[in-house]
Amino acid sequence: MRLGRVKSEAYVDQTGVEFVTRALDPVDSNNAENVKRIVVGMFGALLVALLAAMAAEGLDNKVRSADHVRAFLRAPTLAMIPKVNPRRVAPAAMRSYIEKNPDSDFSESIRNLYLELMSQKSGLRQRVVVITSVKAGDGKTTIANGLAAVAEAFDVPSKVIEFDRHFQYGPPEMKSGVEVDATATEAETSSSVQVTPIQPAVIRPIEEAEWRGEAQPLLPRQLIDMTDRWSLIIVEAPPILRSRDAKALAANATDVLVVMEWGGVSPGALKAIRKAFGRVEIGAVINRVNLKAHARRGYGDSIDYAARYA
Repeated sequence: MRLGRVKSEAYVDQTGVEFVTRALDPVDSNNAENVKRIVVGMFGALLVALLAAMAAEGLDNKVRSADHVRAFLRAPTLAMIPKVNPRRVAPAAMRSYIEKNPDSDFSESIRNLYLELMSQKSGLRQRVVVITSVKAGDGKTTIANGLAAVAEAFDVPSKVIEFDRHFQYGPPEMKSGVEVDATATEAETSSSVQVTPIQPAVIRPIEEAEWRGEAQPLLPRQLIDMTDRWSLIIVEAPPILRSRDAKALAANATDVLVVMEWGGVSPGALKAIRKAFGRVEIGAVINRVNLKAHARRGYGDSIDYAARYA
């Protein structure tokens, strides 16, 4: 407007007065062209993001399916447990959750795992199931307590025990569920470097009350003694890649399960686990499965088709 008034003034023709620029007329500006550029840019960014996601998925070689487990671990996948809120399936809430949600994907998968175990070596009346994992936090406790809850629903007495791999022999007295043989001589029990020697130990009976509310060290031989009390004993062992306790316990177990997180382990890790166990027969449990993502990838597992035809 000011430029318009200046132009209409008489002195605009005077020497030294010059128009450098003029304001654009809103009517003449190319708004449609700007909108088109914005839209094209948005579609371009979306396409680039989609291609990047596809490339990342193609380069991802994490284990997510039963076929992967069979190829690298050479073991069957007995169950694929869907991902749920950890608070809802905590040890104190596990039985309540399964009872209140019997038709949930989690409850059905735990029940299927129990049935798969029972179908193998079906002639056994007592079972000792050792559960280990690839790494800490893969969900051994969730699987163990879920199995116990389902077993109780089938009127099968069950017990979950956490294996204490830091067991140490003590002086000749009752200690941690083990009575140490006091026949060792004084020379055998003393040392200039104050190192307690390994002494012969006699397993004493374990009372039920001693196993409530507190962790107790466990020796492999005790597993056999405990089968007289419970039909299903579930032992949580440390991750197999860090220690071989699960392999040692397998000598007195009927079943060994390796729990792994969906998309959280590489094929190389499964090969290392197979090598660690050697000829020991094991089964796998894939935990925290993202059902929607699993179905989208189309692996063809039973859980995939169950979601499609539910």
